[in-house]
Amino acid sequence: MQLSDELSLTGFVEYEYFAYTHEEGVDRIDSRNEIQFHSEWTFQPSSSVKGLAVPELRYDLSDETRNRVFLDEAYVDIYRENADWRVGKQIVSWGRADTLRPTDLWKIRDYTDFFDDEEEGIVGAQGRFFSANLTVSLLWVPYFQRHYFPLTSPGNRFFLLPSAVPSGYAIPGLSHPGAYRLTYRELRDAIPDDTIDSSEGAIKLEYSRGGWDLSLSFSRLHDRLPTYVDGINLPTGGAIVVAEEIDDQEGNTAVLGIRPHYERILVVGMDVSTTFRKVGFRGEAAYVITSDRNASNSRIDDPYVKATVGLDYTISNFVGDQDLFVLLQYAVDVQLPHSDTKNVLQSDIRHYYEHAALTYFEWQISDYLRIGMRSFLNAINRDYQIEPEITWSPADSVTLRLGATMVGGRDTTDSFLSAFEKDDRAEASVRFSL
Repeated sequence: MQLSDELSLTGFVEYEYFAYTHEEGVDRIDSRNEIQFHSEWTFQPSSSVKGLAVPELRYDLSDETRNRVFLDEAYVDIYRENADWRVGKQIVSWGRADTLRPTDLWKIRDYTDFFDDEEEGIVGAQGRFFSANLTVSLLWVPYFQRHYFPLTSPGNRFFLLPSAVPSGYAIPGLSHPGAYRLTYRELRDAIPDDTIDSSEGAIKLEYSRGGWDLSLSFSRLHDRLPTYVDGINLPTGGAIVVAEEIDDQEGNTAVLGIRPHYERILVVGMDVSTTFRKVGFRGEAAYVITSDRNASNSRIDDPYVKATVGLDYTISNFVGDQDLFVLLQYAVDVQLPHSDTKNVLQSDIRHYYEHAALTYFEWQISDYLRIGMRSFLNAINRDYQIEPEITWSPADSVTLRLGATMVGGRDTTDSFLSAFEKDDRAEASVRFSL
């Protein structure tokens, strides 16, 4: 929508409904009933300057912890002949893989729902410099910014800590054996300050020639998910008790403290893509050098490598004049040089697989109707995630989507996704675009 010669507006309004197939009781959210207002305001006073602001309102009638107003992006671009600059809150997308992208470090993700792919920009300044087949990117982030993670939201279905202590069960730090009703409070004294002392930066070199695209990057940043958390290992480590109330009539209650720590990391990344006779090849890898380089601290990850490689192909005229897109990928997460140790833990979203297979299929029935399915299979522990969906656009400004998320695993294995096997859900949404 062109509001003036310099100002334009696009966006959408979306209603989204999720219904979980297993009810978790009064303490857990069993549905999503959410509306989003998303707008993109573009101001371009000249060919060399452009500004963008992307405010979004999210309101969920079922889960108030998801309600917020925020800026996905808000930045200014300056263009020159052999360079451009971007300053402000921006989504920086690095890497070429799909879903699991180990070099995609420079954006903020929302983990209040593990199975959504919601993200917003990071505040920083980026410069790109062009010369023939080479592009050099410099990125500076002035202060630490972390992912949204449900550390203190017991009603959230992806909250992994107990909401109660059973009767007669003693936890160090609590004055009595259970029963207790538990709530949690985040203790922020170990979070890096919002000052230049916590600033981050990166450099990326990109080269293209003869149908090949390659890049090499070096990044110095923090873990955006907690490196480790004090106060969650209740049976052995004890509790950080913020408040406690003993009531023989109403029951005992306790507020427990959770103290997240975010350590510095160094990341060396690379990616590559090309095409062989209509078969696309893409891959990327990141070597993450943690602060525990000697494997002496069990609370901090040992240095590790994550990599994803894949092939994609479009089968033309799969049915009549309809096409089928196929993407097959393999992902690995290993410790180097201490390969005899393992970072992979059941409750660690950062390392929930060692070897995994990923697929994506999209059947383009028409310009308005498509059927897709995305899947993840842990090759070691056999936990899985499957996401089928149907998308239909009955009009230019209307998109309807029906989908599902199915998760599970074998109870006998130490697998991450098996912890969410009761979180299968049906999904529906309608989007009206401006």
